[in-house]
Amino acid sequence: MHPDSRTSLCRTATSHTRKKTLLYHQNTPWEKKNTNILFDVTMGSYDGAETCELVGIYMLSLITPKFKGQVGLYHDDRLAVCRATPKQIEKTKQEVSEIFQSNGLKITIEANKKTINFLDVTLNLTSGSYKPFINPNNKILYFHQQSNHPPTLLKNIPANINKRPTSISSSQKVFDKAIPPYQKALDESGYDYKPTYNPQPKRSRNCQRKIILYNPPWNTNAKTNLGRKFLKIVDRCFTNGHSLHKIFNKHPLKLSYPCMLNMKSIISSHNKVLLSDFQLGRISWKMTLRDKQSSKNSRIPLVVSYHPMLPNIAEILHRLHPLLQSSRRCKEVIPGVPMVAFRRP
Repeated sequence: MHPDSRTSLCRTATSHTRKKTLLYHQNTPWEKKNTNILFDVTMGSYDGAETCELVGIYMLSLITPKFKGQVGLYHDDRLAVCRATPKQIEKTKQEVSEIFQSNGLKITIEANKKTINFLDVTLNLTSGSYKPFINPNNKILYFHQQSNHPPTLLKNIPANINKRPTSISSSQKVFDKAIPPYQKALDESGYDYKPTYNPQPKRSRNCQRKIILYNPPWNTNAKTNLGRKFLKIVDRCFTNGHSLHKIFNKHPLKLSYPCMLNMKSIISSHNKVLLSDFQLGRISWKMTLRDKQSSKNSRIPLVVSYHPMLPNIAEILHRLHPLLQSSRRCKEVIPGVPMVAFRRP
């Protein structure tokens, strides 16, 4: 979408994004308390980023004429360049604030700046230079070289780290001055790598082909080559004469490993639940130390990637489960209704 998009289109698109989410029930959006005109977009919701982009584009279309097109947007951060006197810029600042207030939004504007920190870049309008910016309260952390992550990921970390400071440094001198924090973080993570200034020419974006990702969880202790076995199964089941061979073959199918939680995260989340119950007085300290007997669940899990447009899978399983019971072999393998489990896409 372009900043010149019509207002009605942006409003319709923003309204449409809220219709297929967990916050929409019986054709009515979940509303804030004490009001019947505002709906809420939770942090981390599946369509939160899309809604933010649509609202940002709509607001961008309203304020762009004030800056004659020299304005940019990244999520909720905006940057504009205005060639005017300080007095005229202050007037424009007030007009932009009024536009946001008329739409029920708040904004903080810093005007008449020659040097600005935008995201991870410091821009200098006077000299036309730019350099990396690191928030003083932030500490750079990378995956350790010996951590439980896929080897390809660990191998590409130093090169990818070198690429970003290079792309946001206007010269070799600026790069050498800004690189020590990145070098220190690499050394602490166990990488024997020295970043160098190597600017790359901009490449035109080519149309990427559609791919299907297979996401088995990664664990270094697993010795089985899941990728090779998976592709062999695909080649055996979808041969050249198969009707689905164009979709399921080794060219569009790619392997991508999601990383599992480490032991520290698992213990911390478990302790957080116990401590919260203890602090609220729900349980005593003796109950937290008592051994718990886990109940066995014989139901077979059916893992499905979550999507807001999915139908009620549990209802479908209950309705069609008698078909499985009609087969003696299926009845032995799947005695009860499978349990539905959702994972992030």
